[in-house]
Amino acid sequence: MLLVARHRDTVTRVWNCSGSGVTRRRALTSMLFAPAAASAASAGLPGRAGADTSAASGIRPWLPTPTGPCPVGRSVLSLVDRDRIDPWRPRSGNRRVMVSVWYPALPWEGTSAPYVSPAVSELVAETAEIPVPPTALSRVHTNSGPEASPRPGPWPLVVLSPGFGNPRAAVTATAEELASQGTVVAGVDHTYEAPVEFPDGRVTECAKPVPCGFDEHHELQRVVLSRVADFRLVLEALVGPGSVWSGARVVDGSAIAVLGHSIGGAAAVQAAYEDPRVRAGVNMDGTIHDPDSLAGTRAPVLLLGNARRLEQPDFDPSWRRTWSRLAGWKRFLLVRGTGHSSFTDWPVLIDQLGLRDELPTDTGQSDRDRLPSLRSVLITRAYVTAFVREHLAGESSPLFEGPSPHYPEVVFSGPESPEKGQRGRGAPSGQSP
Repeated sequence: MLLVARHRDTVTRVWNCSGSGVTRRRALTSMLFAPAAASAASAGLPGRAGADTSAASGIRPWLPTPTGPCPVGRSVLSLVDRDRIDPWRPRSGNRRVMVSVWYPALPWEGTSAPYVSPAVSELVAETAEIPVPPTALSRVHTNSGPEASPRPGPWPLVVLSPGFGNPRAAVTATAEELASQGTVVAGVDHTYEAPVEFPDGRVTECAKPVPCGFDEHHELQRVVLSRVADFRLVLEALVGPGSVWSGARVVDGSAIAVLGHSIGGAAAVQAAYEDPRVRAGVNMDGTIHDPDSLAGTRAPVLLLGNARRLEQPDFDPSWRRTWSRLAGWKRFLLVRGTGHSSFTDWPVLIDQLGLRDELPTDTGQSDRDRLPSLRSVLITRAYVTAFVREHLAGESSPLFEGPSPHYPEVVFSGPESPEKGQRGRGAPSGQSP
């Protein structure tokens, strides 16, 4: 049974996490309007992109520091769906997923939460074709305090889904940023769709031929629908009387969005259509495998894609087919100089390991024109955070009104919007095109 949260008329409160008079709105504003020529320091990560900070030099790779005023905590949950057999391995029994919960926390001290285990690091390096040494990802320094005390809320909730073959850790930089800005974020490991480690030490791989051998749209849509079911399980664990997370009291069940990368992005938009609890969805560079299934979607949707979609408009026609089926607020934005992985942690970490030349150039551009990895993190964080704040907290952002001089790499694309005469825009919230 699904637990549908009762909608409240109040908007999410804006909290002062810093204790020093810096409000979340002010911190967010400073991030959104960072100079276009972002240096490593402005993105929160010292050192130049591409510098050798590998294990050989004695320095651990680490994620850019979140820019918000809230310290970030992280919990890990192991969830079992008692009403659902695993769709990919029925003999394994009930569906099980692992979830990381990032959240605004009270100040904490000590060692930060691990990125991934050595076992998962090895599998990611092997199966996801990430050009890093086998255990390199297990040495990544994060910015989250393990089981730190949650800061009193209520805070909006974002469910975050990675791409096919990637663990939930692959989008940690975005998750930590959102948490630092005052959002609870639940990152989901979709079992048998990526390497997943369970509390007993058991590790499952991306299973072939089902589902990791899928390549047809109708097959991949099965993955999308399975992920939507995983999202329901996560929401039941975090919202309402059936919640199992010890910090669930700080979650605002009336303010929920789903974000995802690649097929996780397709699932995010599907959830925004299917689940009435989900108020908004973000698709970061994911093909929509069944656009017709989204007809009449009223929830706000952000399509945030890579440069190949700009340079080769026919590369993935699914977004243009989906555009006309979205009936609410919508934006179609593309980022020059980016590739498919630019919306994940991988480029930043690969740069630090001195392996930039090994990163696939999937932008169709020369390496000289490729957007620096720290800049892509900054842009992703800015637009995703602004979207969440606008649609879950009612804080409108100028970033979605048209091209920004602070982010000239971001292009409003897609079909013309008849009511504005501007590409990449849909109806404002609460109106139809």
